[in-house]
Amino acid sequence: MRFADVAGHARVIERLMRAVARDQLPHTYLFAGPSGIGKFATARALAARLLCDSPSTDACGTCASCLSADHETHPDLVTIRAAEGASEIKIDQVRDLQRRLRLRSVRSERKVAILDEAQYLNLPAQNAMLKTLEEPPGSVLVILVASNVAGLLPTVLSRCQRITFFPLPNELVERLLVQRCGMQADQAHDLAPFGEGSVGQALLFREDLIERARTQLLPLLSDLARHPYADLADLARDWGRLETAELLLLLRAPLAWYRQRLADVAAAPTGRALHMALSQLRTVYDTMERLRRHAHRQLALDAMLLDLQWAAREARRHSGQR
Repeated sequence: MRFADVAGHARVIERLMRAVARDQLPHTYLFAGPSGIGKFATARALAARLLCDSPSTDACGTCASCLSADHETHPDLVTIRAAEGASEIKIDQVRDLQRRLRLRSVRSERKVAILDEAQYLNLPAQNAMLKTLEEPPGSVLVILVASNVAGLLPTVLSRCQRITFFPLPNELVERLLVQRCGMQADQAHDLAPFGEGSVGQALLFREDLIERARTQLLPLLSDLARHPYADLADLARDWGRLETAELLLLLRAPLAWYRQRLADVAAAPTGRALHMALSQLRTVYDTMERLRRHAHRQLALDAMLLDLQWAAREARRHSGQR
């Protein structure tokens, strides 16, 4: 993995390359942002550049160090993540990491540690990491990769230099689905908006979920102000039978739809229209948060659809439409 292989995030890559060139890397980075958008790939690319046998501005990608880093077998690269089937990164894994970081470098001048999905560090493991994050032994760089920083202690966050990764543009997600995932162009075009800027998240969708969103929800959203309550109740009842994980995936369809609506309104903003578009987007986000906290699915959907319809009717009324 090289910087050149990372899709998007040009400013982040430029910042990291500049820090490497000037030898101004911190002890610890936190790569934060949504899942599946390239944080871990960027951490691997940075590690490869630091461990490369003949680097320039980027890792060469062909030397023994680059190849072993790609396979996570480089002796000076330590990657930890939750064990298969486990929900946490445990203190024993952290202690093993610390032991390995204290060893002399074998092949390179530096050692690099990557903690993938670091929000899964349990509390004892996070407390054990504090000293290492503040003062890593020798020439060690620690990179925490996290899709939910709320799972990390403030004392951990305060010891990291944070770099925020933002969702990729839909056009780039669509292109990557074709080029790297072998997807047909029309399928990638349909799927990309549901990924919320993440190739990884887009790939979670099944065809039947996409079809539900396309045939049931999106037509309703496009003319929500005119629909009777019975239509909303039927949809809430139907979707309320789904498992929460499936429902959260489906709700990315209105997220993408309202995000595009917000972008359209912002291009020629009026105060009321912009406020309504923001309100509708926030309504969907809030509903997803309630569902993650185990709210009753049908009731949460009922409330969401009614709030969205009220906002749509207000927007129509203020625009003078009937």
